[in-house]
Amino acid sequence: MPINQNLVFTWALLFAPLVSATQSALERENLIESFNQAQRCYASAVEDDAQSEQAIGCAGEALQHGRSLFAPVSEELADLLYNYGDSLAGVDSSKRNTSLREALSIYEQIHGEDSTELINLLMDLGEHERAIDISGSGHGATSLVHAKHLLSASISLSDGLNANDRKGVLAEAYALSAKQLFDREHGAESWGGGLASFQIGKIKAITKDYKSAIPYLRTASKIPSKELYAHRLLVEAYHFSDEDAKATEHAQLLGKLLSGRELSDYEPIITVKAKYPELALKNADEGYVVIQLTVSKQGRVVDPRVLEEKPKYRGFAKAALKAVKSNRYAPRFRDGEVEETPGVLYKYTFQMAP
Repeated sequence: MPINQNLVFTWALLFAPLVSATQSALERENLIESFNQAQRCYASAVEDDAQSEQAIGCAGEALQHGRSLFAPVSEELADLLYNYGDSLAGVDSSKRNTSLREALSIYEQIHGEDSTELINLLMDLGEHERAIDISGSGHGATSLVHAKHLLSASISLSDGLNANDRKGVLAEAYALSAKQLFDREHGAESWGGGLASFQIGKIKAITKDYKSAIPYLRTASKIPSKELYAHRLLVEAYHFSDEDAKATEHAQLLGKLLSGRELSDYEPIITVKAKYPELALKNADEGYVVIQLTVSKQGRVVDPRVLEEKPKYRGFAKAALKAVKSNRYAPRFRDGEVEETPGVLYKYTFQMAP
């Protein structure tokens, strides 16, 4: 069963049976060669970008040829439908859904409607609850395989999550269940438990339950693959929980980590959007403000000054200064020592909605 990040490539051989027995041997040979060429094209395209125009075109061509090469109810055709649907992710949701639905129907006919072979495809289709029910029944509700599926479902549900999205409740519940299973099997410091902790903390931070997020994010900060993001979220969680010293601690930890990896200056963590001044909003005025500031060793804004404001006397400068003072950063590190970053420029643009 194909899953995201593990695309399946089906190859046709010269002796592969055709759906139609009326085609000549030469037609069959040409069809198989065209199919294999499309698959090679697709395999090459997904190495760069699984949603590129080339990937979509080659997957569609392989599917078109595959309909003539393989039986209507076959794993080969289901794989081709999956690949085509997967290539359309973020490009054409309607065609993607249609292709994945057809693949699901084929797998249901081959494996049965309660088969664990359906789980990943159901996840792709957003049918998380059905996928988790099948996982619990097929793999066992206390198994690590089920824990991994719970975590996958949580991650999928939290994609694009916002503070008021009800999906967050289910996503958090799945992550909590996954953590319990990982912790029971491998202990509280396990890799799987750490990933689940990160997922729980992230969801709680997104939904602004900052104090509850902190212990989970602290656990996740010990996982190498998640430490950067965990420290970033910890700065946010402590900042909005009015624990400034802790926010500074994690801002500096993040700055030190980044200095050894990808960054040499500073990194914005919390950037506050300026509120449109009421007078300017009432008069439909538009404008901009340029501010210069220093990022302190603690990652705070120091000495913000207005360099330019157009037009003046509309309240734009006051609004921009108020917003920028609430920004928070991972400070700059040089040779292992934290430093200030002077001369940082910000431009706040105030435009009416179209």
